Amino acid sequence: VSPLLAISGGIMAHFVTSATNNELTAYAKAGAVAEEVLGAIRTVVAFVGQEKECQR
Repeated sequence: VSPLLAISGGIMAHFVTSATNNELTAYAKAGAVAEEVLGAIRTVVAFVGQEKECQR
């Protein structure tokens, strides 16, 4: 019983780690886009790019 628990725990840890890495990568990309847009908000508004940036 104990080896079965250890193996299943290891498999679960692998999947959780993978999902966490994917989530952090997506969060970092979203943060970079938000930082870029907020830093250049005047330019975005000047060129009427609000809709385009919302789609990003």
